[in-house]
This record gives sequence, C-alpha cells and structure tokens, in this order.
Amino acid sequence: QLPKGAYWGGEVAADRLTNYLKPATFTVYMDTEPEQGRDDIAALVGPHRLRADPTGDVEVLDKFWNFETDATQPDLVPPILIYADLVATQDTRNLEVARLIRERFIENVFRQT
Repeated sequence: QLPKGAYWGGEVAADRLTNYLKPATFTVYMDTEPEQGRDDIAALVGPHRLRADPTGDVEVLDKFWNFETDATQPDLVPPILIYADLVATQDTRNLEVARLIRERFIENVFRQT
C-alpha cells in the first residue's frame, strides 16, 4: 500500500495493467519537495523499512505531472509513463510488456483524437 499522493510506475504498474510481468524493481513516483514531500517519503520508508541503496530494487522519483490520474487506476502513473519506464530499462521482458501497453493503452488514445 502506497501513501496518499504516491503512484506506482515501471514494472509494478505494468503488472497491474497487464498481469503479464512479475516485477523485479519497484518504481514509486511521489512529491519529494520539502515540507509535505518529506512526510510522504517518511510514510513510504518507515512502514516498509526501506533504506538508501543505489543498487536497490526500489526507486523513488519525483512526481512531475499535475493532471488527474485515471479513476480506474488511481495509484498508477499514466500509461505513457509506464511505457517510458519500461523502455528505458532496455530489458527484453520489459520491452515486450511495453509493446503491449503501447498497443492496449496508448495507441487507442491517439486514434480517438
């Protein structure tokens, strides 16, 4: 369970969308700005006993968008960002799932406009 204002990206989000990938890394996007961001990070780190590790399997990144999330998947980043996260890894298993996400969730949006 993520704290309020945190969103799954990368492999976890891809698995939640497709049920086709067992996550090996865990990408979380959240507000990391001072004040509120520190409280949000503490709410993530404390209960899960996370600690800083540059080679770890949990990555916390700054939430950089300011539009509404999909009401059906409120704890996931937008599909295009999930796609980008997967492609950036250059891992063949992630690239296969990225293709599925592109076909199912991204291309349809562009066809409708």
